Amino acid sequence: MIETNPSAEEFLAMLAHELRNPLAPIRTAIGIIRTCQNDPAVIEWSCQIMERQVQHMTRLLEDLLDVSRITHRQIQLNKENTDLIAVARGSVDALRIVLANKNLNLTTDFAEGPVPIAADVTRIEQIIMNLVLNAAKFTPAGGQIIVGVQPDGDYAVLRVIDNGDGIHPDVLPRIFQLFEQGDRPPARSNGGLGIGLALVQKLVLLHSGTIEARSAGPGQGSEFAVRLPMMPVTPSKTPVVSATT
Repeated sequence: MIETNPSAEEFLAMLAHELRNPLAPIRTAIGIIRTCQNDPAVIEWSCQIMERQVQHMTRLLEDLLDVSRITHRQIQLNKENTDLIAVARGSVDALRIVLANKNLNLTTDFAEGPVPIAADVTRIEQIIMNLVLNAAKFTPAGGQIIVGVQPDGDYAVLRVIDNGDGIHPDVLPRIFQLFEQGDRPPARSNGGLGIGLALVQKLVLLHSGTIEARSAGPGQGSEFAVRLPMMPVTPSKTPVVSATT
């Protein structure tokens, strides 16, 4: 008798579902192109549909591979001195069109001065984008997402706050577990493998940081706070002008 692993079976079923979902619009777009070969506008629109779906599938597979690499300690960080505010601003700007298309309002709350950290910029961008996209996934149209960066003692604190679906108290302790999606309203259920938050936590830990999720409950929005070691801020040197007589 062959024993099966329910968790593995559930994962394979979810993975098949996630990879199959983009195929329907891709197939539709191909059919439209075949029947409207003399309409450049329709062809361009169809190509954009296919491109978005391919990007979704690529991001899903890349996240899954990154989780596997981190688990097997196959990822090396390329750390450099950088400003967390600058990284966050660039990441947010890259997502503005995506959020605007979802009719979501995005605002920032950045400290006035730099917030220096030693980090792998690409991985920090990955952390920020995954948190913002997670907020967008569970925030209804017209909702608000806030991305903040502030210093707090020896730490740089990144916050992503939304007024979306919120998180049930029973789910909070396991929200960063692989394949955890949490309880969502049926009308707002977006499926997904729950890879994004698990990957975020692993990347934060690789940077010797911590991440915490907070929510007052369903319908009350959520907040994700990332704390990373901050480098000392070097004060600018003011040239000393010698007095002459």
